[in-house]
Amino acid sequence: MAHKKRDLTTVCKKTGNRIWDFQIDRKRFTGSSGTPDKKIGERMARAVWQEARDEAAERRKAVGRLDMKWREACESYFNWKKDYVTLERDRQHMEWVASVLGENLYVSQIDYKALESLVINMRNRQCLNGQNRGKISNATVNLMTKFVRKILKRCRIDLKCYLPNEPQYGKLMLKVEPRRREMMIEEEIKLRRTAKPDLLDLSLFILYTGLRKKAAVELTWDQVSLIEGVIKFTSKEKYQEIDIIPEVDELLRRALKNKVEGSPLVWTWLADRSWTEPRTGKVFVEGQRYPFSPMGTIHAWRRTCDRADLHNLTIHDLRKTLGARMIRETGSLRDVQLQLGHSNVGVTSQHYAHITPKDTAKRVSQTVSKSLRLIEQAMREEAAREKQGQDDLVDA
Repeated sequence: MAHKKRDLTTVCKKTGNRIWDFQIDRKRFTGSSGTPDKKIGERMARAVWQEARDEAAERRKAVGRLDMKWREACESYFNWKKDYVTLERDRQHMEWVASVLGENLYVSQIDYKALESLVINMRNRQCLNGQNRGKISNATVNLMTKFVRKILKRCRIDLKCYLPNEPQYGKLMLKVEPRRREMMIEEEIKLRRTAKPDLLDLSLFILYTGLRKKAAVELTWDQVSLIEGVIKFTSKEKYQEIDIIPEVDELLRRALKNKVEGSPLVWTWLADRSWTEPRTGKVFVEGQRYPFSPMGTIHAWRRTCDRADLHNLTIHDLRKTLGARMIRETGSLRDVQLQLGHSNVGVTSQHYAHITPKDTAKRVSQTVSKSLRLIEQAMREEAAREKQGQDDLVDA
């Protein structure tokens, strides 16, 4: 025989409403349903009772489970992943979270409210560099949210930390519109006329291959086979191979003549004056060659764009330009995906599906031309009928 559930509510003598008063793990829970209806009161009380029991069970399971300080959790993740592509950026995110939420922050304290305050703080800060100076993009804010998510995920799954209030990250992800900027032919002419030869070669290499800036700047000669006509490299922790087309072969052979002794890097630049880098103290001597660095490439690119009057054009847009031009000429998302190294065609479609291939444009032109011919034919027939009608009236 089934046992009848005991009532959790009683009648308040003063108001007549159903109220509850019980303890779970020495913690007292009281409340009122606001109605004299027993069914409603019992349903509300049982929901509170069940939630309290679940929390108590979680607390009991959490006894002896690990909690970590934020920095300790991050360093554990960095040591686990070792050297990876976004390590430097992730360290900046670690510092950002600590500066906003406190140096003594524990991972168990990061809940929805804490992460929300972090997102709001980041959106209100000023961007001191980049093309969008004064504004931190939604994509950059989302990178910070994703970093917090992967740190807490490792803490919860691998390190068995107790995270009772882990936030719902999806609700705090900001809407990001894919960047549509590409270099127009008129802008490429300006770039060719303005850029210094070494930077121009590197820029054209990115434009002709579609490599990401970091992969291109850090390309080494052991990744290049001029005999096989192929470049083998790793970008975003994924292995990739691309064929060397004649235009790229010409750029690489020119770079080989300018190779810096003792440096494995492909792309170098010639110092046209002597100067000292104020931040690092490194001395550059006029007439000497030095390998490009990622940050040095960005600075050189911005100076070139300022001289050439190219607005809101980043060096990464050269990669997007190749993808857009390939779509227009071939209409093949698959070919673009393989060349640019996207993880799947869906990623490629997200960035380039808005572009109309030439074949499609040709078919659109044929459709419009046929419509115009039909309109002209209909107008001629209508004019002929009107003329015939007028002639009939004259004969009558």
